[in-house]
Amino acid sequence: MIAGCARLDGWGLGAGVLLFGWLAVAAPAQVFVRLSSQRNEFLLFEPIKIQVELVNQTGEVIDTGRMKTDGPWLEFMVTNMDHESISQGSVAYSPPRIALLSNQSKVLTVNLTPYFPIQKPGRYLVNATVSLMKKSISSNSLGFAMVRGSMIWSRLFKAPPAADDPSHTPRDRLYALFAHRQAKGQILYACVREPDEGRVFCMEALGNMIDYGDPQSRIDNQGTFHIFYQSGTRTFTYVRFSVNGKFLGVRYFANLSSQPSLVVLDNREMEVLGGEEIFIDEKTGETVVPTAPLVRPQ
Repeated sequence: MIAGCARLDGWGLGAGVLLFGWLAVAAPAQVFVRLSSQRNEFLLFEPIKIQVELVNQTGEVIDTGRMKTDGPWLEFMVTNMDHESISQGSVAYSPPRIALLSNQSKVLTVNLTPYFPIQKPGRYLVNATVSLMKKSISSNSLGFAMVRGSMIWSRLFKAPPAADDPSHTPRDRLYALFAHRQAKGQILYACVREPDEGRVFCMEALGNMIDYGDPQSRIDNQGTFHIFYQSGTRTFTYVRFSVNGKFLGVRYFANLSSQPSLVVLDNREMEVLGGEEIFIDEKTGETVVPTAPLVRPQ
């Protein structure tokens, strides 16, 4: 994890000490803001999730809903390595209302991607500013890198018009799969977007992908994106996304008795045949593998 923290009082910033990835600034008014992330590298357009930790050591209750500020109580700034600010998108971040008792901390997870549409690979820095108790509190600078990843499959498709579109205009889509090696292994990504660098509906990490064997990718008549890939030595994962990048569900399979495969049925529907579907008990979290393989409907 990458982490740091900072605090500010009415007298300004004090002396800084960097130790084990933490930045502590000595000051008597004790409101801390710390940015951290589980990762330091992301694919372009995937969710950039960071954690914002607030620690209240003022001796008072902090309620962001009761404090009057000129803007949001939590704001972010993203810059590149040339110290140029990344323009915010059309959607502005609106922080939730929180209440902190004295000596209490709270962590917010924020996805920066909808608010800062980074278009180019490179290294970036994010800073947070918290406006509380008529003071501005600055966080540490958190660095991260944006990379393109390796496209391993893509297809252009003209999806049917949206149901509520009075013009009945077909929707052009680019569907793609990317692979990117991380510390956990080779990660498979699914992307749904408009062609020619248009709007990106999703860039989602699906999980680990075994190096041997190519993923199976299909698009049905409604524009649903079907992805079937080998995620373990004897396990497979089946994921679906809508024409607008909405996650539609995931299923798991094994090849204990036969090899599962994504096929097109006679009615043009997609289904996984062969192998055994793995079910997860929602109460216990245990997996259950049926003995009967999946067969083509008669």
